[in-house]
Amino acid sequence: NPSVRWEYCNPEAGSTATSPPPPKPPAPPPGSAPPQIAGGQAGGENVVYWINGQKELMWNRHSGSKDGAATWSAPGGKKVGSGWSFWQVMVGVDGSLISIDTAGVMRWYRHDGRADGSSGWGPGTGKQINSGWNMFVEVIAGGPGVIYGRKANGELVWYRFKGTKDGSMNWDAPKPLGTGWEIFKKILGG
Repeated sequence: NPSVRWEYCNPEAGSTATSPPPPKPPAPPPGSAPPQIAGGQAGGENVVYWINGQKELMWNRHSGSKDGAATWSAPGGKKVGSGWSFWQVMVGVDGSLISIDTAGVMRWYRHDGRADGSSGWGPGTGKQINSGWNMFVEVIAGGPGVIYGRKANGELVWYRFKGTKDGSMNWDAPKPLGTGWEIFKKILGG
């Protein structure tokens, strides 16, 4: 069982664990995906990606990351892709992005234009690298190539994708990590 449990805290209301959490937003219609933010240090470059309401993949670099300044390389961002209608998108290393659609199909992409926000993509971008990910209610990006899947019954499963540079079908065998994870509203990778 997980050893850490977080409780909701509302300092603005002057309370700690007694206030209820804010209401959960309505779920998107079946077959659709809400706008998402998929940030990370894509190669240590402080790159942030997001998917807007028009299903466009947007790019920006936080140039003020060292001191927290609100400065960006491209105010408003740069469009680097279109048709990004996925259930989930994760940012990996070396400019890799991984998408999962509502049918559970996982695809690999490599954004070669990650340094400047150009729309260059690596060979093989968009190829299927796995399937069956719709068995999970949540998928979490961990360290380089590490992906965790949480099932509705609370089982957490570890995966490692070793094809982040070229999209090769190179996976370590999945490993179950235990049960009891259904008690958490959201799990975050680090």
